Amino acid sequence: MSTSRVARLCLACLLLWVPVQALAVTVDVVIEGLSGEACVNVRASLSILRRGKDDALDDETVEELHARAPMEIRRALEPFGFYRPEISSELVASATQDDAWRAVYRIEAGPRVAVESLELKLIGVDESLQRELRGSLALEPGSPLDHRDYEQDKQNLLRALKEERVDWIHSGV
Repeated sequence: MSTSRVARLCLACLLLWVPVQALAVTVDVVIEGLSGEACVNVRASLSILRRGKDDALDDETVEELHARAPMEIRRALEPFGFYRPEISSELVASATQDDAWRAVYRIEAGPRVAVESLELKLIGVDESLQRELRGSLALEPGSPLDHRDYEQDKQNLLRALKEERVDWIHSGV
């Protein structure tokens, strides 16, 4: 085998051995306008953040994940009672680094939805126990709707009814 042929073969092997990471696209994600648990939940819900370090990420996938982000942000805010957020988003190729993107999400959560009314009907449960159970609820008219409180209230009611050995058909919170 000639020296030039060996050199070409080595060069071809070297070019094929380019590390995948060198070709991977990266995404820097910035979230503005939120703090605390709501921001943590949004960050945990964003596909573009979870996949942002993926070695197989390409430009087309970044654009798809970015397009999906506003819906994911809306869903992540709902458990905290934010149902009408205003979201603006921007996806820009990095000016300083090849194969890098910057995704910015500006979020105005808006007002929290408040509990308008609360009705608890327990068939076959005496009135004093019903008053006691109503008084133990975290949710009350006028308070912000927080789905964690709703779920906790529901579990507490079911536990209390079970402890009281109440036969119940349906209860709604």
